[in-house]
Amino acid sequence: MRLILPALLVCSLAAIQAAEVRVFLSSKENRFVPGESIPLQFTLRNLSGKDFQMGDSIDWLDLRVESDMRSAAFPIKPIVYRTSKRIPNAGEGKMTVDLGEFFRFTETGRYKVRAYVKSRDFEPVFVSYPDFQFDIVPPSTIWSTPIGYLPPGESRPIPREFKIQKITRARTVIFARVGVAGTGELINLVSLGELVTARQPVKRIDRFSNLHVLHQSGAREFTYHIISPKDGKLLRRRSYAFADGRAPVLDVDENGQGQVTGGLRIRRATDIGHARKLPDRLPPAQGAD
Repeated sequence: MRLILPALLVCSLAAIQAAEVRVFLSSKENRFVPGESIPLQFTLRNLSGKDFQMGDSIDWLDLRVESDMRSAAFPIKPIVYRTSKRIPNAGEGKMTVDLGEFFRFTETGRYKVRAYVKSRDFEPVFVSYPDFQFDIVPPSTIWSTPIGYLPPGESRPIPREFKIQKITRARTVIFARVGVAGTGELINLVSLGELVTARQPVKRIDRFSNLHVLHQSGAREFTYHIISPKDGKLLRRRSYAFADGRAPVLDVDENGQGQVTGGLRIRRATDIGHARKLPDRLPPAQGAD
């Protein structure tokens, strides 16, 4: 017994620490569309009796996704989440982890995700409980158009397709989806935010094949986005409000570039991008609505 007792004590201590270091995953939403960001709140509650160091190794956090028989998640890149937080005893550590950064969900279905956490100062691997479960659901497409995009220095346009899609959860959210025309392959999905009225977003395509979208995002507010056909990245975001009872208007100017006229510009910390100078020679005009 004298040889076994120390091992039992070590096991008992590890079990106590495992029980008192708890990991949780949660989210404000549990329904997402394919390609959407999936922000999860990661919470570590430390009641072990000593400090807990989060992020003391490059592989301290692992996320594992399981799905039903009809769906699958495809890894995009290794899960490397750099942080360095010391959680004191009786304290909590919280951070946001985007599951969509590490996995691509192209198929609809039910999924669940589990977090595995390890630390050099603790023997066990801590597992989140309960599993966070969510659904990938098909969005509604409210507008789509195929276009051609001519990359700089190329002689032939490449096929692209723009779509405006929406999903209704507690609120209606719209997205700009950029894909490969003809195949449906997803290039990128950009959240355009909340849509508060039945009025359809206004769409224009400029002479660079960029997609311009203006929609009402609040009782008296509008949001304007520009999305690139190259990689589907967001180039510009602006906010506008009614001015003298008139709403802002999205149009194409004489140079073939989208512009917002009227309304009152609201400057926000979330603004993205700056106006760029047009080249002297422009490619042929593309279609719009």
